[in-house]
Amino acid sequence: ELSMSEENPAQVFDVGRVLSDNGPHGLVLRAAVSDEMYELIATPSVAVKIMSIGDENAGVLCRKVESLIHITLHASLVKYHGAWLVPGGDVWIVSDLCESGSIADIIHAAKVRDPLVLEGIASYVMRNVLLAVDFLHSNDICHGDLRAKNFLVDGRGHVKMGDYGVYDVLETVMKPRTCYPGARL
Repeated sequence: ELSMSEENPAQVFDVGRVLSDNGPHGLVLRAAVSDEMYELIATPSVAVKIMSIGDENAGVLCRKVESLIHITLHASLVKYHGAWLVPGGDVWIVSDLCESGSIADIIHAAKVRDPLVLEGIASYVMRNVLLAVDFLHSNDICHGDLRAKNFLVDGRGHVKMGDYGVYDVLETVMKPRTCYPGARL
């Protein structure tokens, strides 16, 4: 289990191709893990979300990610490994790599029209969505941004919820609200 670090994450992770560009919500890259980091997280590749949110908010986001690490043990949630604070207000959020992309990407790419196939896929996805939501709610956390883009598929076909608990910090930084998704219920 990692904790917030101020060391240069570029020395720990060798970033590769872009997996997703979410505009103001960050850039997600595939990254190889250094040998010393591999001993801690036991996976050769991770996803790194790089976000530029300013020095005053970067620490808040890092602490939020750190507080969620213990919750990520559920099979239907993407596991967070830690957050790195980079001078200038960038935050690198490191999580498990879900090689197959988001449900939104898969729906867009698959030209499946057979209703029985679609029904089977939908029931599998919804089962995992409901398991993830139930687990978060049982821990008094509300995701606040449930959509196909926030459900990812790993290399073995497991559907996992991502961006839980971080959304409220982003929304607070981007535009103040009276109700905060991701907040404790």
